[in-house]
Amino acid sequence: MEDSSLSQEVHIASAKTSFRRSVRRFRRSTYQPEMGEDGQLFAQVRSALADTLLCYDEPPSLLVRPIDRLPGELYLLFFDGGSRGNPGPGGAGSVIVRLHVPTHAACVLWVSSMAYASADTTNNVAEYWGLVHGLRQAKTGDYSPLHVIGDSALVLSQLRTQHPPRKPHLVRLFNEARAIANDIDVASWGHQYRTFNKMADRLANIAMDTGSSIQTHAISNPGLVQEASNFLDTDVNHWLETSQADHQLVIQGPGLTSRNLIISRQESARRRSAVRGLALPSI
Repeated sequence: MEDSSLSQEVHIASAKTSFRRSVRRFRRSTYQPEMGEDGQLFAQVRSALADTLLCYDEPPSLLVRPIDRLPGELYLLFFDGGSRGNPGPGGAGSVIVRLHVPTHAACVLWVSSMAYASADTTNNVAEYWGLVHGLRQAKTGDYSPLHVIGDSALVLSQLRTQHPPRKPHLVRLFNEARAIANDIDVASWGHQYRTFNKMADRLANIAMDTGSSIQTHAISNPGLVQEASNFLDTDVNHWLETSQADHQLVIQGPGLTSRNLIISRQESARRRSAVRGLALPSI
């Protein structure tokens, strides 16, 4: 019997905690068929439960220690999404990369691979979820300055111009993305073709293939992070070559107060190989 002396907020918080605990037990249960109709049904139910927590409730904050920032350091959020059938079951991928522009050293900090079992999932819905999940984590982790990169020209244009989509079911996602972007002051919105957005694309496809959803830091799931990191140098180098960070970005910070360091195209070419195999200290 509920204690009437407790506030409604306490009861709601308790119910949410119990629900999350039930989902964790369900996802770790022994019975996890992988083949046939039973396997597909299990994956859909598991995905639906994860969606309920991640889509309609604020995700629990992850405790990470503060980042020791370096001069000339920034963060890149790559996002992607798609559905098989459009509409059909879909998936969304997000990657947050830590980049030290003077050396072009880069490492993956966090990844998200989210499955959506609903047959009504469209490409644009999945794209927006990839963006929203990434922005949520950027805010939680205080990843700033943040540059957002994707291959959906439509989504990027809507966020850049602050022009909401026409479809009502996309408006809520747009509003959340725009609110977080304003809150954390997103530095830029960059479009890259899918050829140079392979990290997020890979994670979206993993979600669609497996029907499973996961968000994790690099130290917690190195296997999934490696799936994204296989395309790290290609995606990051293309951004460096085509964005302001390549020829206009003025890097300021401790130790650089007496002068501004401008990364030119020649310097970019000289340092390009530094991305491969050179990682920043992990958080």
